[in-house]
Amino acid sequence: MFLKVKTADIPPEGLEIHGELPIEEARIRLNGLEGEPISPAAPIRVDIRLTPTGSKIVVRGSVQTILRAVCGRCLEEFDLPIREDILVVYSPLAEDLDREELEAEELNMEMFPGEEIDLWPIIQEHLVLALPLKPLCREDCRGLCPVCGRNQNLGSCRCLREDVHPGLAGLQNLKGKLPQ
Repeated sequence: MFLKVKTADIPPEGLEIHGELPIEEARIRLNGLEGEPISPAAPIRVDIRLTPTGSKIVVRGSVQTILRAVCGRCLEEFDLPIREDILVVYSPLAEDLDREELEAEELNMEMFPGEEIDLWPIIQEHLVLALPLKPLCREDCRGLCPVCGRNQNLGSCRCLREDVHPGLAGLQNLKGKLPQ
């Protein structure tokens, strides 16, 4: 599999990796994540360059795909293009290394045990980080009617609703009781 690289196979001038993870394999790998399910609608494209710098390996490149998402306003599914740049420094994990002894600079590195680097955890992390907190099918999505639940993007409903801020709703009761 192209996502696992033996460090001995990386030449001094670096190694470029270009490949696609098929949709079915991506679904299986992303299915085990906690929280909202992430469903790819296209293969995951990976373009990465591994460059050795002493004992460390710099990984630079990008990951891109199209994910199936649910709009945070109208609850309709839509395709969300994702493209995320990757820049990670891998360092070999020392057997006698104590996590408390790590300096601040070293905490920003990924450690790899043995003679092989598995790139999937970093790719997965970048895909998750690229997801917006509240995905929208379009910027001007009108959402659902709070009364009947109709998707306002498909047309307006005839529900009567007063646009009163929920924090001020209690003042509506006083409206008729106050003297003019």
